[in-house]
Amino acid sequence: MNEDSTTRILIADSHPFVGIYYKRVLETQAGFVVVGVAEDGLGAVKKASELAPDVVISDVLLPNLDGVGAALQILEQRPETAIVMISSYDDLKLVKDLIQREPRRKAFLLKDSLADIGDLIRAVAAVTNGQMVLDPNIVQKLTRHYVNRSLLDRLTTMERQVVVQLTAGAEDWAIAESLDIDPSEVAGFANSIYAKLPKLSDRSHLSPRDQAVLAFVHYSTSTPYELADEA
Repeated sequence: MNEDSTTRILIADSHPFVGIYYKRVLETQAGFVVVGVAEDGLGAVKKASELAPDVVISDVLLPNLDGVGAALQILEQRPETAIVMISSYDDLKLVKDLIQREPRRKAFLLKDSLADIGDLIRAVAAVTNGQMVLDPNIVQKLTRHYVNRSLLDRLTTMERQVVVQLTAGAEDWAIAESLDIDPSEVAGFANSIYAKLPKLSDRSHLSPRDQAVLAFVHYSTSTPYELADEA
């Protein structure tokens, strides 16, 4: 984030009118400024290098280089860049690819959920503040996969409810309110989830909350063969 608290945004979409629409909506918000618009993945990587945005909003389907591939290249150059990925499909592999190294400052939204453009504004604000946000429909799909993974049966019902809400990007106070628990208990549940699930390699720098989210996504999208190898 820049010292003047202005959030610099780069938009990548192959349809120019979409980029213009996002720009007009986002710049209604105090502190948001769109510094550039790219129409393909390679252009997004180049402009991110030149313009140093705080947030990149990208469609998954981009010419020359897909949105996730472009985002990963941008993150190689500027690891602190926040990413908001927008897709027409709830492809869990793309979600996993986007957040596998670092869940913070990432959002994956479905176009069908953006009928209320306020969701995009809220997602940009959330990733700017270091949060991860997954579309509710993606979280539901992860949950359906999750309940079929015996490796994850070790979690209690409350731990499952907490990790689902963590994955959706809910803040501790909101999780506590929805589950009728004290906000201080949310961190405890995150710690217990982290302790129960197998650890992912090279993630020791992440907080237990972020580790728990990554493990939930990883093991919810792994094949039974992969789970057998990891158990």
